[in-house]
Amino acid sequence: MLRTLILCRDNPADLAVTLASLVPAIPHGVIREGAVFDPSACGEIETIADAAGCPRMIAHGTVAEWVAREPDAWLLVIEAGIALEEGWWREAGSWLARSATARKPASAAFRFADPGYGLGARLREFGHALACLLPLTAANSGARIARAAQLALAEKGDGLAVRVKGHQVVLRARAFQPDTG
Repeated sequence: MLRTLILCRDNPADLAVTLASLVPAIPHGVIREGAVFDPSACGEIETIADAAGCPRMIAHGTVAEWVAREPDAWLLVIEAGIALEEGWWREAGSWLARSATARKPASAAFRFADPGYGLGARLREFGHALACLLPLTAANSGARIARAAQLALAEKGDGLAVRVKGHQVVLRARAFQPDTG
């Protein structure tokens, strides 16, 4: 089961989009705990998080402490505004079960889905998938799963920089930023 950390940037609509894609995984046993990191401490964001059953708000200086509380736990780190495609929990749950018995567990990234149409959008998706497999790049679809001990967190003025150490696989499930306009 996953602990979930949502990185929010003072936009309640973005948080609602992300929570809507995560909440269906709870009855399937894939997500067990959630937290929202919101450096702005916006009251509306706290209300939305609480309504979704994610009442824990993390302030600056406490993120690393929350993550380190269970260093062997699997953690889903996702940026607010990113949605995971329908049924993502099936693949994530299957991957977590296989990773539990692996000698050297890897982290996982969700496949990036470009909202555009045409060849350019598909090439960007391919380039992102390739970058995820190269060890020296920091390709990011906005959602990744890793053991807490694999994460390097750095709090900065307006947010949080997250880097995953070690080998990474790319899941078939996609992460995308839906058009909310």
